[in-house]
Amino acid sequence: MVCAIDICNQALFHLGVAAISDLDDGGDISAVACKLFYDSALRTALRDHPWGFAKTEVRMSPAENQDDYPSYNYAYQYPYDCLRPLGILNKNRKDSKKIEYDVQINHSRTGKVILTDQENAILSYIVFIDDPNLYDGWFVEMLVLCLASKIAGKLTGDTSKSKNMLAAYLQAKDQAQAVAGNENYEEPSFYNDFLQARN
Repeated sequence: MVCAIDICNQALFHLGVAAISDLDDGGDISAVACKLFYDSALRTALRDHPWGFAKTEVRMSPAENQDDYPSYNYAYQYPYDCLRPLGILNKNRKDSKKIEYDVQINHSRTGKVILTDQENAILSYIVFIDDPNLYDGWFVEMLVLCLASKIAGKLTGDTSKSKNMLAAYLQAKDQAQAVAGNENYEEPSFYNDFLQARN
């Protein structure tokens, strides 16, 4: 079982800083830094790639006052747990044409809407997942380094440490994305285009 404090302690280890036992220990500057930046690091890492463990799809709910958005035919509520939209799904999987959409703030300024010309739209998106036991091992290493890059300067006073951790994070991200890319298979777009041309 992996928990947030394990990820924090791995980040601290990379920085040569002593481990913590409680994220809520306000008297420990390392605990304060980890608690302050953990959520930001997690959101950054999740948004970086369409990770399989954090990807989902949902038939979107219509937004109120559809006529308030005249540039598209349909307005939908932005899912509350959406970190990053990946696209409106085309139910005809042989059709490689992407469906156009736009994200805007709603007119009451209380949330966002997704605008599109697609009726009964289904959105593929990245969900905010805060259970580390669902993460891929490569993602965990990437998250550790992302957190380390955010807290390094505060805890070590060494700006080069922050740069080194950021470089390590970007390298780990490339590796994690390459591994994750091998988990899915989609027909090459040229094949889809060939089928469309024949039809």
